[in-house]
Amino acid sequence: MAKMFAVADDPNLPALPRLIDPQFMKQLFIDRLHNVDHRRWVIERVRVVEMRYRPGRRCEMIYRVRYASRSGSGWDKQFFSAIVLPPDAARLRFDQVRHQPYIKPEFGPAVQFFEELGLIIWGFPNDPKLPSLQQFLQPDFLQTYIQQRLDSFGLPGETELQSLKTQVVKYVPQDRCTLKHELNWRANGQEGVLMFFSKLFNPKFDGAGSYRILSALSRSRVVQEGALLFPQPILHDSQRNVIFQHALQGQHVPDDFSGCDVADLTKRCGKALAGFQQTELPLTNVLSRRGMLLEVAESIQSVGKRQPALLSKLLRLQKGLEDTLPGLTALPNVTNHGAFRLTQMLRVDQQLGLVDFDGVLLSDPMLDAGSFIAHLLYQVVKNELTMEKSWLAIEAFCHGYRETAPWGMPSDVLRWFTIALLISKHAKKCIRLAKKQQNIRVERLVEIATAIWEEKLDFQTGMPVT
Repeated sequence: MAKMFAVADDPNLPALPRLIDPQFMKQLFIDRLHNVDHRRWVIERVRVVEMRYRPGRRCEMIYRVRYASRSGSGWDKQFFSAIVLPPDAARLRFDQVRHQPYIKPEFGPAVQFFEELGLIIWGFPNDPKLPSLQQFLQPDFLQTYIQQRLDSFGLPGETELQSLKTQVVKYVPQDRCTLKHELNWRANGQEGVLMFFSKLFNPKFDGAGSYRILSALSRSRVVQEGALLFPQPILHDSQRNVIFQHALQGQHVPDDFSGCDVADLTKRCGKALAGFQQTELPLTNVLSRRGMLLEVAESIQSVGKRQPALLSKLLRLQKGLEDTLPGLTALPNVTNHGAFRLTQMLRVDQQLGLVDFDGVLLSDPMLDAGSFIAHLLYQVVKNELTMEKSWLAIEAFCHGYRETAPWGMPSDVLRWFTIALLISKHAKKCIRLAKKQQNIRVERLVEIATAIWEEKLDFQTGMPVT
């Protein structure tokens, strides 16, 4: 199913509603896209597949263009990363990037500016903040790169590289890109397949620090004892700010838990989180409870502009969080994943794996616990889960966590973080990613947060209070 996006009128980005309209974009690209031989190719469809929106400031998108041969010999697709800025900022940005070195995409321009729309597009794999992306998508370059580093990749010195396949796993324009690679090799009469990831980051991201954290995690007790699996680090290329990791061969948990024992799975997630949080890592990023309140305030400001009818309810919740902050149960700062939720977990045979450690930090242990619970409740808002199944999962998760965490699971702190995350991270995400039916989703998130605040949903039993 295609993703759907929606935005309200934005006086600083007036063209934005048209730029997410597939029909408008299709005609725009037919009429004005550079380096397209329209005698050979016809543009069949244009879709927005990813979107990150900061109202009044900028919008970043990925367009997928499907084009076909007029001779009927086949079709293909091309991705364009795009940024929409206010007019003056757009002109300045284009002047900064227009003369950078680019490679010609298979279809369309390397970079193009639609000035009257405030739109700049880059034909994938061109990206002004990820210059190495071009190289790592070229099999010849990457095979040579690996051949020079066989020992780091755990391959014998006599290894011959046979073939390499690469696919894009996740791409956030001008920020990061994750690639998955399948390498076939031969050495000493034996053949094998190496599955690994490369994660390319914007130069501002502390790749070296992230690699140190991953290396320390690989030596930790929770990993050494097999209680938690994660993609083991291979190496960090500081020049290109790329981290290589081995791939976990597992399956993501379906959003609706289909084919899963919900209680057993989420109980093990609770145990895994508590074990992970007892791991000491070389962390410098810290999020305090007061810092969490600042994120709530920022979100309410953004959401309130889009949905003023909800502002009074949001402000009541914010005031409640502020008033109760001094009396919350004291807990130590511990290692937190930063985005702990079901979608970050993999089932690897009978074990659990955890991925995506880019946001790991020191904070209250209930940050990650609340993150897991808030995500399960957000699945209810998205109609991926029923409330009954969500609370079954929450109850089992809390049970597993309490069994393993030496600091327990104080319900006052858990409620506080869950509410804060519902009305900050998840509500703001609906706006920032321009989710379809965003108004309905945000309203429902506020309803659930209010019910938790009024103790109509009880974390002690994991059930709605009737």
